[in-house]
Amino acid sequence: MSEEPIAANCLVDAGAGLIPRYGLTLDARFEQSERATAHKFVRDICFSNLPLPFQKARTYFWLIVLTRVLGPSGFGAWSLFIVTLSAAMTVSTMNCGSSLMRFLSGKRKPVEVDEAISTVFAMVSGIAVAIGIALVCFSHPIGRLVFHSYRGSGMLLFALGMALLFDSLFEEIKNLLRARRENRPWAYLCLGRLVPETLAVIGVAYWLRGAAAATWTYAAIAMISVAGGAAYLRIRQGVRFVKPSRQVFSKYARYGLPLLPGVFASTRMKDKSTNRARKADKGNSNR
Repeated sequence: MSEEPIAANCLVDAGAGLIPRYGLTLDARFEQSERATAHKFVRDICFSNLPLPFQKARTYFWLIVLTRVLGPSGFGAWSLFIVTLSAAMTVSTMNCGSSLMRFLSGKRKPVEVDEAISTVFAMVSGIAVAIGIALVCFSHPIGRLVFHSYRGSGMLLFALGMALLFDSLFEEIKNLLRARRENRPWAYLCLGRLVPETLAVIGVAYWLRGAAAATWTYAAIAMISVAGGAAYLRIRQGVRFVKPSRQVFSKYARYGLPLLPGVFASTRMKDKSTNRARKADKGNSNR
């Protein structure tokens, strides 16, 4: 039996080019692939920016409501809590988000994903717990440094340590979804925390009229969000939490830590409300 080129059995000459005997033309397939790629790109951009308007709205809602409910001193303490938490998270997360984006993008084996997120969780939780213990052990000098003479600064520091741990873990859950190009679940996860958190903080602050109550509400929502995010990773994404890997730790630390100063500088530039909060707190304490 004579062997003929496979293309002769699969393709038919149509003058303008070769067309598959069954299926679409090569040009049609290329156009279809381009349309699918463009559609996916637009969809990813939309979901990547979906939480941004809600984050801006949360900032304005907190500004409008909490300034009236907590007063100058209480709102200054709340602002310093948020700013300090943001700066501490820059250290506790160890820039693992950049490492996840670098090493987990594209096709990866499930074992790689499991080892990566488990190691990152161990890294982040270890640093966050160490910072939390330092906040508790040196609560008096740190309280005077951060919150000045605000009453109840010790409770704020306890809440800060708790919020730091769960906020850091939640940030890595989001970073994993971004690294795996799961932009839709990432957006829904952000909104699933953002909306209840905004309403809960406002409601508790209005009810109890205290900055400490608002910070503890924030920390409690962070804890619930981590539990929900971990459950989603396990049930819907098939992620299993395994023993941390020393090789992953070494690789992620070598990549992420040198970039940490730049990330910290960027975070400090974004926190422009620091000086305003300090001035408000100082002005109230001097009265």
